[in-house]
Order: sequence, then C-alpha cells, then structure tokens
Amino acid sequence: MPQDYINYVRFSWVDTAGIEHIIYPTKDTSIPSQAILQDSDYDYLYDVNENLMVGSALTNERFRDFDATNLSGTLESNDYFYHTNYHTEKIGNIGQRYGGNPENMQENGLFIIDEVNGKISFSSNLKDKLITFKYISDGLATDNETKIHKLAEDAVYQNIVFNLLNTRLGVPEYVINRYRKSRRAAMRNAKIRLSNLKIGELTQVMRGKSKHLKH
Repeated sequence: MPQDYINYVRFSWVDTAGIEHIIYPTKDTSIPSQAILQDSDYDYLYDVNENLMVGSALTNERFRDFDATNLSGTLESNDYFYHTNYHTEKIGNIGQRYGGNPENMQENGLFIIDEVNGKISFSSNLKDKLITFKYISDGLATDNETKIHKLAEDAVYQNIVFNLLNTRLGVPEYVINRYRKSRRAAMRNAKIRLSNLKIGELTQVMRGKSKHLKH
C-alpha cells in the first residue's frame, strides 16, 4: 500500500470500455498478519536467536484458492447451461433465489486489506484485470507535502486553542467552556469524516432488506 495511505475510498476494475466496476470488501474472512509455527504439542517454535518462527497462514492459501462464484452464486461463462437458461431465469425469476445474500451476489470480486504487512489481496476472478485504487492520503507522501490532514485540521486547531486557554491564569470559566464545546464539536466532526463509512457499501448491504425469505 502507499506510505501515505489512511483509508480507502473505492476499489474498481476497469473493463475494455473504460467502465469502472466497484469491488467490495469481504466480511467473511480476514488475513492473519503472521502464522506462528508450532510443534506437535502446540508449543511455539524458536530459531537459534530465540525469535519466533513464522510461516504462511493456511487462511491465505484457502482464500487464494477459493472460487468466488461459490459465494456470489454466479455462474462461469463456460457452464453448460450458461447460454441457455441462466440469463432467462435471471430476468424472469427476480427475487426467487432464496437463501442468497444480496450483499455478496455480484460479479465484481472481493478484496481484503492487510494493514500490518501493507498488502491488499483480491479474489482470483480479478486476475489480469486493471484495478484502480482511490484512497485518502495523510499528506505525507513526500517531505514536501508534510501538512495536517484536511479532514482533521479544524479539530487540531480547536484542541490547541482550548489547551492554551485552559492552562492560562485569569481566563474566565465561560470562555474556557465555550472553547471546550467548540473542541468537542470539532473532534466529533473529524471522527465522522475519518470514519470508514462508504455509501456504496452501505447500499449493497441494505439491499438485503428487500430480499424475500421463504418459510
């Protein structure tokens, strides 16, 4: 990942027509940052320098070999019935795929972010595809860009002013309380702006409300 990465905005893959298709994160698995090796008695293994020995996690291997169509419920284009029945049933039987989760029923693939190792993993159906990555920068990509992040700038200034007034003698209490409230509001707004809420992902999740359940 880029060194100035704070949070992602959107992942997309670009087709031959230049259209971006949104890639959603998966909430059904995660990537362990390290897999500590153990012996047959489940005791940790150490090298000659008394450092823990680590290896590749089994979760990583399973995710790498996982067929995304088993999660999304889609069919491959080489399926025998693909060109005969799939599209017809997809149009004529809307809402009748009982048990499917609309959040996962899309063909654009999945991704997982491993922030500890600075890596991003994609599902195998995105192999050889052109992927775009839009993210929020902390403004520290180079030494010439050092600055306060814009989404938290006001909160930082309000916090500085409040602490300066709070430590000075002779400042009226009502003035300190006024800046305390301003700092609290600025901090609250900064947390909302920097929160990991994506409208597209929330929309994808909320599609499950319209899914009929078969009893």
